[in-house]
This record gives sequence, C-alpha cells and structure tokens, in this order.
Amino acid sequence: MISDGVENCVQYISNFDPEKSKNPFAYFTQIIYYAFLRRIQKEKRQSDIRTKILERSGFDHVMHTDNYGNDMNSSYSDMGSIKENVEIRMNR
Repeated sequence: MISDGVENCVQYISNFDPEKSKNPFAYFTQIIYYAFLRRIQKEKRQSDIRTKILERSGFDHVMHTDNYGNDMNSSYSDMGSIKENVEIRMNR
C-alpha cells in the first residue's frame, strides 16, 4: 500500500499547482488516500476470485486424503485444520 502511495505521488507531482494551493501536504495526502482505496479494492477482488475458485473446484475434493493410518494421523489433522480455516474464511 505504501509503495502504491509513493508511486502515485511521484507520478502526479508535476500536476501540483502552487498557484491554486499553498498546501502540498493536502494534495499528496489525497493522492495517497485514493491509492490506498484502490489497493484495498484490488485485494478484495483478488480475495473474491480466490474464494470463487475454491468453491468451484470443490475444496473438499482437494483436501481429501485416503490415508487414515496411524502414521498419517498428524498429516490428516493438519489437513483438517487447513480445511477448517478455508471454511471459516469462505464464510466471512
């Protein structure tokens, strides 16, 4: 997010007109504010896409293991906790 804000400030520094405003801090604050909003929107879209991919691919099928033996108990419990985390995040 910070990099987006700095990049936008450098990109639009030439648009600042000292004739219109004597407060460059306010100008750059607005640029950074909107850069942050755009980044948050992009991250939300990516999260939505990831959730849709998981739903469509059937994460139950991906998270399924056929090995229930004693030597696989730890990996099976790890798989179960990963599956629970995915379900919790999908319900948010």
